[in-house]
Amino acid sequence: MKKRKQLSVFMVFVMIFSLFSTSGLTVTAATNGEDRLHLSFDFGTETSSVADGFTKVSDLKEYTSDQGYGFEEVNEGSAEDQGDDLRRDFVLASGHTFMVDLPNGDYDVVIITGSNWDFNTTSYRIQGGEDQGGYPTNGGHFRTYEDEATVTDGQLTIEFWDAWARINAIEITEQGSDDPLAFKFDLGTETSPIAEGYTKVSETTVYDSDLGYGLDSAAGSRDQANNLTRDFVKAGDNSFKVDMPNGHYKVLITTGSEWDENTTSYTIQDSEVKGGEVTAPRQYITYDDNVEVIDGQLVIQFFDDSRINAVEIIPILMITSLEVSEVALGQDSYVHLTWDRMEEAHSYEVFRRAEGENRFTSIGETTELSFIDESPELGYTYTYVVTPITDLNVDTEPSNEVTVTMVDDDVSAPNRPQGLTLGDVVEEEKVTFSWDEVDEAERYYVYRTRFQQDQIPHVEDSYEFIGMTSELVFTDEDIYSTNPYYYAVKAVNAGGISESSEMIVAQERETEFRETPDYDSYDAQVFQTDDGWEAVNGEEVVYSGDDMYEAMQAAVDSLTPERTTQEKVVVHGSGTIQGDQSVELPSHTLFEVNGTIHVEGTGDGFSYGYQDAAVRVMHAENVSIPKLSVTGTPNFGIFVRTSENVHLGDITYV
Repeated sequence: MKKRKQLSVFMVFVMIFSLFSTSGLTVTAATNGEDRLHLSFDFGTETSSVADGFTKVSDLKEYTSDQGYGFEEVNEGSAEDQGDDLRRDFVLASGHTFMVDLPNGDYDVVIITGSNWDFNTTSYRIQGGEDQGGYPTNGGHFRTYEDEATVTDGQLTIEFWDAWARINAIEITEQGSDDPLAFKFDLGTETSPIAEGYTKVSETTVYDSDLGYGLDSAAGSRDQANNLTRDFVKAGDNSFKVDMPNGHYKVLITTGSEWDENTTSYTIQDSEVKGGEVTAPRQYITYDDNVEVIDGQLVIQFFDDSRINAVEIIPILMITSLEVSEVALGQDSYVHLTWDRMEEAHSYEVFRRAEGENRFTSIGETTELSFIDESPELGYTYTYVVTPITDLNVDTEPSNEVTVTMVDDDVSAPNRPQGLTLGDVVEEEKVTFSWDEVDEAERYYVYRTRFQQDQIPHVEDSYEFIGMTSELVFTDEDIYSTNPYYYAVKAVNAGGISESSEMIVAQERETEFRETPDYDSYDAQVFQTDDGWEAVNGEEVVYSGDDMYEAMQAAVDSLTPERTTQEKVVVHGSGTIQGDQSVELPSHTLFEVNGTIHVEGTGDGFSYGYQDAAVRVMHAENVSIPKLSVTGTPNFGIFVRTSENVHLGDITYV
C-alpha cells in the first residue's frame, strides 16, 4: 500500500551582485573564489577608522535606492568615536630600559601604563634612583605615574620590570622654561596609529645615538584596539535599510560602548521586539538572528539607546523544497524524500526525529536529490529535514520540515496482545516470554520498564522499546540483576499500534548461572517492602516509611561520620523521588542502586543554574557509583562539583 503527499516548493535564489554594482559595498569572497553576498557594515563617525572588510555607515548615511543601504532618517551628531590611539596599544617593556638623549636639566616625566584586556603591573626606576610604581591594574584600567628626573650626563634612562610593564606612552617636559623642551612618545606596534603630537616608539625602536631615543633591545608589543567597537551610531528610534535579493540570512548586530551603559532593542522585518539586554561600559553584545527577505529589502528598526557598532548580513544556504514523494506501509516500509538541487551543495545530509524525541538524528548522506529511509516503524510518526553540505564558508540551516505518520487510515489497528506468559527458567541474565497470536498483526513491539503499574503515574511513559519481532516469543538478554523487570507487548500493522498488553513481571527468580552479590559486605542497605521502604545499617533500622528519597539518604547518613575509608550503601528496588530532591554522597562512599530512581520534575524545566540531581557529589573524594538507573525528568542525573576520585560504573538514563 502506498500513499503520496505533495508539498509546496520554494526555490532558493542564488545570491548575485549586480544589484550593488555601484553601491561601494564590501563583498566577501567564498572559498572557491565565487563572490557571494556577505554585507558587513561598520557604524561610526565620518572620520573614524573602518574595520577591515566592512563598509562605513556614519550618522549622515541616509538610505537611497541608488546606494541600497542607509538610515531611514539622518540624525547628525548621533555618532561617536571612542577610540584612544594612546591607550589602544603598548610595548611590553618589562626587563627593558628606555633611553632619551636630553640636554642636562630638570624634567617632569609622565608614564601611562595599562591594557584594555589584561592584568598589568608596572614598576620603574628613573636614572637609577628609587623603585617606583608597582600598582596592579585590571583589564580596561590604566595608571598614570608622574615623576621628576635630573639629567647630568646628557641622557635620561627609565628601567621597567614587573608583569608585564605594558607602557602606552611616556611624556618628558623640561621644567622652569617659558618655552619648555617637550618629548611625547606613543609606544605600540609598528602599524598601530600614532596619537596626535606624539612620536612613535615600537617594539623594534632600539636606541642609537643618531636617533637619540629608544629601547635598550627589541621588545614585544600589542595593539588591542578594535576598529569595530571603538565607535558607534546611536540608532534608537531609527531604521537601517538594506536592499538585497530575497532569501534567508543570518543578521549579526554588535552593540555597546567603551564609556557608557547601553541598551539595544530591535525588530527585523516587523517581527517581535528582541534584544533589550543592558551592557556596562566596555561590554559588548552581538545579537544573532535569522530572517527571510521576501520583498527585496531588509529593515532593522532600533529602540532604546541602540549604540550600534556593526551589522553583518550573511546568506544562509537552506533547502526549502523538501517533500515526501512516496510512503510504503507493510513488512518493507519506507519513506521516499526528494528536494530541488542547490548549486552550492556537493552532497546532502538527511536527519530524522521520531515523535517524542528531542533532537534530530542523522540517518544518511547522499549526492542525489532523493533519499529512501528504509527503517521507519509502522505506527510511528517521523519528522525529516535535510541540510546541504558545501565547501563554502557560509552558514547552512536545516530545510523545511516534513512529517510522516506510518499509518494507513483505511486499515484498523490490531487488538492488544493477550496471554503473556513467562518462560519456565530465567538463566544467564535472560528472560523469555510469549503471547497469543493477534489477528491482522504484522509484527509485535516489545517494551520494558523497571516500574510496576501502581508504582508511578503514567507508567507507560517509562516504557523502553527493546525489540521488534514477527514471532510470538521474545527473549530479553539485556538484564543485570534479580530485581523486577516488567514487560508489555503491542501488536502493529499498517493501521497503527494496538493498546498495550497487560504487564508481565520477571522478579526474584532462581537463575542457574547468576552470581548473587555478597550483600553482607555492604554497610547499609535500603529495601523496598510491601508498605514502602526500609533502610538498615547492620541490625539497626534507620528509616521505615513510604519515601524512597528519605530511605536512601538515611542509609547514607548512617555511615561512620568523618570516615577515611570507603563504606557502602546498596538500594534494592525502584521508586520515585521529586525533582528538587538529591541524594547527597559525602567522601568515602559507595552508592549502588539495583533498581531505578524515577524523578518527577518540579515544573521549572532544566537549568544549568540549578544543582538538583538524583545523586549529588559536592566537595568530596573517593566516591563510587557502580550502578544507577534514572528515569523521568531530573535536572541532572548525577551532579559532581569540585570533587576528586569519583568513579562511575553502569549508569543508565532513560
